[in-house]
Amino acid sequence: MDQQAALLIAWSMGTAAVSYGLLAAYLLSLGQEWRSSMRARAMLTAVVLAALWAVVGTLFALSGNGILFVSGAVLDILRYGAWYVFLILLLTPTTANAHNTRIFPAWLIPLCWVVIVGGVTLHLAIALQLLPAEQWGRVQLLQALGMIILAFILLEQLFRNVTDDARWNVKPLCLALLGQFGFDLYLYSDALLFTRIDVDAYAIRGFVHALVIPLLLVATVRSRDWTAKIRLSQKAAFHTATLLIAAIYLLFMAAVGYYVRFFGGDWGRALQLSILFISLLFLGVLVFSGSIRAK
Repeated sequence: MDQQAALLIAWSMGTAAVSYGLLAAYLLSLGQEWRSSMRARAMLTAVVLAALWAVVGTLFALSGNGILFVSGAVLDILRYGAWYVFLILLLTPTTANAHNTRIFPAWLIPLCWVVIVGGVTLHLAIALQLLPAEQWGRVQLLQALGMIILAFILLEQLFRNVTDDARWNVKPLCLALLGQFGFDLYLYSDALLFTRIDVDAYAIRGFVHALVIPLLLVATVRSRDWTAKIRLSQKAAFHTATLLIAAIYLLFMAAVGYYVRFFGGDWGRALQLSILFISLLFLGVLVFSGSIRAK
């Protein structure tokens, strides 16, 4: 990694660290009553882990220390695990909404545990040289893709199964997490296809997280304790569109990879990726927000 790329990564991750830190401070300022909700505590844990991940990423970019790199990778996986817990809690009916005991299959939660624990174990085993990195590197990328697709599945279940009046409350949350997970899907699928991390894409990953923080803030303001205003529909059911979309996307990426490998091409630079992400995020807000469409 050259010095210019390292500096851009440091700025990117530093921006994410400050943004997540401010969001965590706001959540803590809501007081003990807010933190009494398990859902609220799960979100706070995810935000704090994300802030730590961004801080470690900034320090790694500035120092190049291998221990910081591994620590950042482990924190990234734990951050996903915290979002899993938060989304699962949102999908768990409250006493006021107990018509369904579970809207997702029994294997989904154990699979989440396996992906998270397996990912942490794999990274530590490679870092400690218990497993050869050159042979298990692609397994790491496959684990990352599996982790992202599971996050998409949980996100889909939430958006599809909340009541119509509650959907207004979860739209900013879904857009924010969709932005994070979607960018990671591109980053890791590209790395799997070309056996290297796109430095330009990795460099703006922190900026991507900082851009979605306002949506997380709006979601928190709308829902507060994530209990009273988040209710599941009476027709709650498990949906699998995410798996189909993910399969189509990976096939598309494979086709693009074939083209680049045999005919040449260029993914573009970090600025192009930033503009593309901002455009897609704005499009998502436009599509899902009834008030903005009306205006």
